[in-house]
Amino acid sequence: MRIATDTSDTQVWTAKNAWEDTDTPAALAAGPTDEARITARPGQLAALLTDVPPAQKVTALLGQIADARAHLLAVPASCAARERREHAFDQLYELAPRLGKTPAQIDAENRQLSDYVFAELSYGQSRTCCWDSTTPAMAEIILARAAEEEFSTCTAPTVFRAHGGGYQIWKDWAAAHGRAEDWLEWSEDEPCARRGARRTSRPTTPRRRSARCLDDWRPPPGGLNLTGCTSSIPTRSSGSSVAPPSSSGASVPRRPRPPPGR
Repeated sequence: MRIATDTSDTQVWTAKNAWEDTDTPAALAAGPTDEARITARPGQLAALLTDVPPAQKVTALLGQIADARAHLLAVPASCAARERREHAFDQLYELAPRLGKTPAQIDAENRQLSDYVFAELSYGQSRTCCWDSTTPAMAEIILARAAEEEFSTCTAPTVFRAHGGGYQIWKDWAAAHGRAEDWLEWSEDEPCARRGARRTSRPTTPRRRSARCLDDWRPPPGGLNLTGCTSSIPTRSSGSSVAPPSSSGASVPRRPRPPPGR
């Protein structure tokens, strides 16, 4: 096995590849001297390649989703974080049969309002993806408007992307709620082929129907008008979302995604 070795005589650290004493050409040419260690290697490799239990995979994937969501709360225009979140969800959908669940149940138990507001966009076709200077304050505005939109009007939340060539609807909401100074204008923070586009790419995250049964959202002080609002999304179950693996080998199709819009 090669190892990095410090070869610098100055304060600048440099390194070269070196061999462990037991793996030098001379040692290998002399023949095996530690048969027990050599004999154990196939078993060690098999242990490294062993598949982990589904529940352990779910925990790891939910952690990746949480990390992507946290990044979006800091940089709400991030398309890379949206993509990472959806990639983790795709892997959860693949695990669904082993968990005794369907992709729809995975969504009902684990999706949050922010997943639909910050829906996945096509990186090469969305000017939103070029906007790296969005802030946590802007994320608060976007999500507060979405919560108000869903709870008060019973409509699906508006995806945060360019509408009509800009982001005026969030700018207007911020101004109406005394937060005009928190909303920044769009800027081309990285090369953007879609800078002049009137429309951005179509979201590829499944569109959410109105749902007032979210357990991670609460009406703001003063309440919201819920009269006549009904939900088509089941309330998320309490406790862990991980179910025992199913003995059924039935396959569940991956979530279909519409092609990105032009």
